[in-house]
Amino acid sequence: MADAPQPIEPNKQMEVRQTLNKFSGDFWRGFHVTNSPDIKLDGQRIAKEMGPIEAMTLPGNWTGGTPEYGRNSPAYIRRTYQLADEPQAILKYNDRGLRIPQTDGNKFEALLSESFDKSTHAHQINDPESLKTSQSRVLNFMDPDNIALEKASVLEIGGKRVLMIRGDYKEQGKSFLKMYFPADEKGTAVREVEYQAPPSVFAKHLKAVEEALWSIKWRTEE
Repeated sequence: MADAPQPIEPNKQMEVRQTLNKFSGDFWRGFHVTNSPDIKLDGQRIAKEMGPIEAMTLPGNWTGGTPEYGRNSPAYIRRTYQLADEPQAILKYNDRGLRIPQTDGNKFEALLSESFDKSTHAHQINDPESLKTSQSRVLNFMDPDNIALEKASVLEIGGKRVLMIRGDYKEQGKSFLKMYFPADEKGTAVREVEYQAPPSVFAKHLKAVEEALWSIKWRTEE
């Protein structure tokens, strides 16, 4: 297995941020970087593709904001929205920037290609916890022991296959629903949308969030 990408040197952070900001648009619209090569910085590949989501109908009164940058990599762009009346309900789009190794991208593509159950139109993963090992790079869990996976399946939304997982952050006492999808044909630029909230709040808005995810329209090449 290939070695994990090393963190970018701190003195490169501003350079990377300025470069990536040129391609960041509105939360669900404006991701229109096509046929562009990766940014290469100190031998690391940073995927310039900001995301394949063209539009999504957000449920309720979501408000939000400016991109946040991850502590470990300035290439990690996160757009966070919260419900105005229940700010503990958080919806995030995560663009991790750095690509995962091709071997792990291949594993992710293979998972998405599993045969669907004709009755459920999905591929149910019988052992969700196994994903923490088999898809560790895709899931990007910094602390796998803090996460309990309850349910996982491969679904098709708008003609595109995605990995959907549901579980809990044990230490934080929060539940989450995460949707992972490739941003290009290589399978190494993985993006994610996450909904998280305390259990009671999570359950209250889960159906609306699921409907929002099913409303996604994917960007098409021009």
